[in-house]
Amino acid sequence: GLGTMAKIQALRGDLDGAAKSLVDAAAIVDRSRAVPPWHRSAYAAARLRHVAMRLEAGDRSARAIAKQTIRYAMRVSSLVAIQRVEIAQLAGRVRLALGRRRAALAAWKQSLELGEALGCTPELARTHALLARHLGDDRVGDLDAATCRERAEAMFRSLELEWDLSDLGVVHRAA
Repeated sequence: GLGTMAKIQALRGDLDGAAKSLVDAAAIVDRSRAVPPWHRSAYAAARLRHVAMRLEAGDRSARAIAKQTIRYAMRVSSLVAIQRVEIAQLAGRVRLALGRRRAALAAWKQSLELGEALGCTPELARTHALLARHLGDDRVGDLDAATCRERAEAMFRSLELEWDLSDLGVVHRAA
């Protein structure tokens, strides 16, 4: 659907295209009597990713909708698990971009816990990668940045996620 399209566009760096897809998706949601949470979850995650990327790119106007977007995504993810790990991870990115480091670390800790509980290895690995980049000297539980990086790399390798390995800064080498 349009939520998935917006996610793809955002990941490709096309924030304008993602914004258009999100506007189109919002129009469908607004005029529909009832949209099941399953379908809303991709839209909610894409909307949150879009806000995170706008904030990270320095778009201060995204600050006005950041908290509302987090609340909406968390509410939807409480009803359906498929996007729950990703939404917690994205909420951390938004909170970090808003200057709320402690809240970001708490969201990422929640993402790790959910990823473990739900067996969502790709998003669990991506959360470890985010922590590796942003932890610095801090810790989340018993995890430090180096441990997070090692875990992310091991998971990406086991899943053969080359794009994520590249994003982590790992040069491909045969297993």
